[in-house]
Amino acid sequence: MDEQIFQGKRPTNGALMIQVSPMRCIGRRASRQAWYVDIRRSHQLFRSVFSDSVYGGKKASLRAAQAWRDEIFATHPGYTKEGYATQLRPNNTSGVAGVSLYTRSTGTQCWKAVTVVNGRPISRSFRIDLHGYEQAFALAVKERQRQLTLFSNELWRP
Repeated sequence: MDEQIFQGKRPTNGALMIQVSPMRCIGRRASRQAWYVDIRRSHQLFRSVFSDSVYGGKKASLRAAQAWRDEIFATHPGYTKEGYATQLRPNNTSGVAGVSLYTRSTGTQCWKAVTVVNGRPISRSFRIDLHGYEQAFALAVKERQRQLTLFSNELWRP
């Protein structure tokens, strides 16, 4: 994926535009006179400290922290929203991300496909007593694939 960082300008080369807040991933602790940058990309943590005394003041150390953060963003692309949603979690038992066996309060079991799109969960259940175990699972997998088509190619931002 061709990914670049743009702040305030629209790209003209067709690259994916990423809006970066000036303070994204950057914080300051009262106990030390420094800016802290913490970034997690693809299961890897990037962390650095930018001290006011080393960089010649609060504004200069902030500019250095922002430049370092932007370099990490440019060299280590994040997941797309679809890519993040399709990661298999350690507690997954179905073997398909977003598909799980669910028991309703009535005791009825069903396979359920769930996807969060634009902050809103989309779900659909397929009862085992109506479709059978294998068919209900297959329908849930097919529904999950349909739900994943609702994503645009945006980057996921935790």
